[in-house]
Amino acid sequence: MNTKKSTILLVLLSAVILPLFTGCFGVGEDDPFISLRTRKARMIGNWEVSAYYKNVKQIYGINNNTVLRVITDVQGDEWLETTEIIGSEQEIEEVEGIVINNEMQFDKNGYFNAIYEYQIVEGVVDEESLEVTTTTFTVKETMDGTWNFLGRIDDYSNKERLSLVVMNSKITHTTVTEIQSDDDEEEPIPTTNVEVWTYNYANGEMSMIWELDMLKNDEIHMYQDLNNFYQTSSDAAGSSFTEVGYQEKTLITKGEETNE
Repeated sequence: MNTKKSTILLVLLSAVILPLFTGCFGVGEDDPFISLRTRKARMIGNWEVSAYYKNVKQIYGINNNTVLRVITDVQGDEWLETTEIIGSEQEIEEVEGIVINNEMQFDKNGYFNAIYEYQIVEGVVDEESLEVTTTTFTVKETMDGTWNFLGRIDDYSNKERLSLVVMNSKITHTTVTEIQSDDDEEEPIPTTNVEVWTYNYANGEMSMIWELDMLKNDEIHMYQDLNNFYQTSSDAAGSSFTEVGYQEKTLITKGEETNE
């Protein structure tokens, strides 16, 4: 009788206590098996993007007559973009840069913000005049919105995926050009050009879904498949292209977290 009562009591306690810790068990492929903090508590805080990798095909033209392979590889403050024209004998182009800022923040009220800023410096020498033209390109992207976990669906576990709903985003391109010649007695005056694009979205109009392969107290691995269509107006007639591939990020904690 005592054994039976003990078994019943254990079952009742499990029914009450285990639901409180469902968010503490491993969900992602590389998650810790169990954590004393829920997945939401682990997500909240300030994060630095320590690594970022994007590998896509960019398909241009109505007849898909131009296909580029574009790889962006960020390791710490080192930024590298490799571009190859698929089916062409042209050499692969590599552009190096530096990362100025690459951070994300998630708060306990379900809001997030992100900033991604990098810089490229190019120098060209005129063979006749020997003038040196130095051009510095700075790209800064910011966005803010809401975040939440998605529930169990298909082969995904509960809270295995992260939904980011973007409310506002801003892209700033700053170009600084400086021409230096041997005849200059004074420092050249640089020319600065700034282009800004600001976007405001209705709720749910712009969203991104990331798979969380790892969610630890101090490290997050995020993965996303890409299949997007873009309409641009970079030339008089406008152009469009399709981008297919994937991207992944590694985040590490930055500064003091704002836990629940």
